[in-house]
Amino acid sequence: DRSEQPELTASAEYLSEHLVISGETTGDTVAVYTAEDAILVTPENGSYEVRLDAENDASTVVVAAAETGDESDDDTTLAEFARAGTAVERLRL
Repeated sequence: DRSEQPELTASAEYLSEHLVISGETTGDTVAVYTAEDAILVTPENGSYEVRLDAENDASTVVVAAAETGDESDDDTTLAEFARAGTAVERLRL
């Protein structure tokens, strides 16, 4: 059984030398994907922020949140992420 889909908001903003992806979620894990990067973060008090290099040639950023119930290493979290209910936002840059 999949867990319920968490709530998720996401926005992108260029700040100096970074592309900042930030938002809020009720999930315990957030994954941020571009054509060049994949980053897992753990939200703090429901908020998350990921700083990418502004030179990243991404035209789309995909942000996914999940309630994995897992707090171990990234490989285990990634496996749980695949089985969890997820919320997804696509940001066009």
